[in-house]
Amino acid sequence: MNKEIALSAAKLEAFIADDAREPEPQRGLKQRRKWDCFHVATAQFYGCSDLYAADAGMLARGPQLGIKNMVFSKPEPKSPGLFSNLPSAGAITLTP
Repeated sequence: MNKEIALSAAKLEAFIADDAREPEPQRGLKQRRKWDCFHVATAQFYGCSDLYAADAGMLARGPQLGIKNMVFSKPEPKSPGLFSNLPSAGAITLTP
């Protein structure tokens, strides 16, 4: 956490709060919104191209904030395995 991230998070939160499409949230939702903004601001600070989230609220933040240079997606594999480009285990010979 640094000053730039904190200021960016506050700006993001203010943008959402001023957005006429979102009614005044309950306290729990407001707290969640604050942490979502910290996560987004941190990812932006570090120049992340992807932000992974499991909850629908966070996944909706990208379009809500108009962020086009970062992909908000669920943490799902894009290929069948972690090392799909390696030969199968049967093809590897280990020597003592």
